[in-house]
Amino acid sequence: MSSGQVNIVSGPPLLVQTAVESAKSFVSIQQDEATLGLLYHFAVIGPTTVPIPTTVRKGDAFDRIFLRMLGLKTERVVVEKKCQQGVAPANDIKVSGANIEIWIYGSGGCLMTETSTLLARR
Repeated sequence: MSSGQVNIVSGPPLLVQTAVESAKSFVSIQQDEATLGLLYHFAVIGPTTVPIPTTVRKGDAFDRIFLRMLGLKTERVVVEKKCQQGVAPANDIKVSGANIEIWIYGSGGCLMTETSTLLARR
């Protein structure tokens, strides 16, 4: 490998150009002819779904009167799932001799649609 040359081993195509430019800046800082190893780690922390229980009444007031008379429950628990965005840790650089590991973290956003029931009445 000649001085100032950057070789790509593997990686996501969308991030290669940024990694190459960053690696070239590290190579230009290096003054001697020793080989400098750079290893980039790109990690995306995804969102999680959190169950949220909610208590709702069954039917209308008239329906609940009959449910009480029969000794049945007038409420029920509905579990909705809400999206919670992941929290990425701080970026990190680890140096070991002529090898440098760069950890770049990101977080993925929530992409969930809300569901609802549509009642058609005549």
